[in-house]
Amino acid sequence: MPAPATKRCTLCGQEKSIEAFNRKSGALDGFNSWCRECNRANLRAWTSQNPARKIALNARWYRRNVESVKIRVRGWRDANQALHNHHNRMRRALKNNAPGQATLAQVEARIAFYGFRCAYCGGPNEHVWLLT
Repeated sequence: MPAPATKRCTLCGQEKSIEAFNRKSGALDGFNSWCRECNRANLRAWTSQNPARKIALNARWYRRNVESVKIRVRGWRDANQALHNHHNRMRRALKNNAPGQATLAQVEARIAFYGFRCAYCGGPNEHVWLLT
């Protein structure tokens, strides 16, 4: 059965393009009866009314999917090593109440400006721990 070009949302009653609906394999036409906007608004309202339940559901989902989450996070970290290191530096700087903020590009430019050497002693840059 081919999908229709439009569908009426049963919550807001508006006729919308079929792209405005999420897929649902159990439905006769293969799409959810609520449009994405209504679905999103309903989820936000439920989440604001049931914060403890939402936290419990998220924790349960994480416990069930902990290995796949770790694999996904590890993959992102490996693909974005410089950004990951920058985020860690920023976290440590905030934790240590270090003044100032610097983007990753600014930090890299500062290191390159000093010829990849320590700005204070002129020696190798290995002994300098960047906090920002």
